[in-house]
Amino acid sequence: MSNLTTRLLTAAVGVPAILLVLYFGGIAFLLFILGIMVIGILEYYDIIADSNFKPNKYLIIIGSVAIGIGAYICSFFLMLLFTSVVIIYMLIQLRENDFTHVVKIFGIALFPLIYFGWFLSHGIMLRNIADISSVAKYSLENLGLQDPGFFFLVLVFACTFMNDTGAYFTGKNFGKSKLSPNISP
Repeated sequence: MSNLTTRLLTAAVGVPAILLVLYFGGIAFLLFILGIMVIGILEYYDIIADSNFKPNKYLIIIGSVAIGIGAYICSFFLMLLFTSVVIIYMLIQLRENDFTHVVKIFGIALFPLIYFGWFLSHGIMLRNIADISSVAKYSLENLGLQDPGFFFLVLVFACTFMNDTGAYFTGKNFGKSKLSPNISP
């Protein structure tokens, strides 16, 4: 099966499934995002498995999930939760290791917490943006949107998929050398 066929089959199944999860929102969307966080963090730790630094991936997963749940429950406390997770992780590492080692391991460990936990939690907040009464009122009166969170997330996913598709076909038709063969064959 060609790469294009695989991509088309994945899109035929994946796009409707993602649209359903986006449409229903709520706990289903929260679990979807938390699942993406956990899978992303586990893949990240597979990539760095050969390094000398072994951060506690379970603590990072728990922290990322906590940030995601914090975004779902109340985005007002998200920054406090994120800062608390980072400080707790740093204190645990400082208790177990010397400062130089902690700085290195902290960089390796903090990346997935920010990239997956912090960034993806904003998708949860965006989906629930209608919970802010002024946004809901403005969206309905000026944009005619009953559910602005669904609209904006579909827009984000559509732009991402179109960008990926455009990059794929541009590279396939016009590319002569691979930009980064270690990352994307």
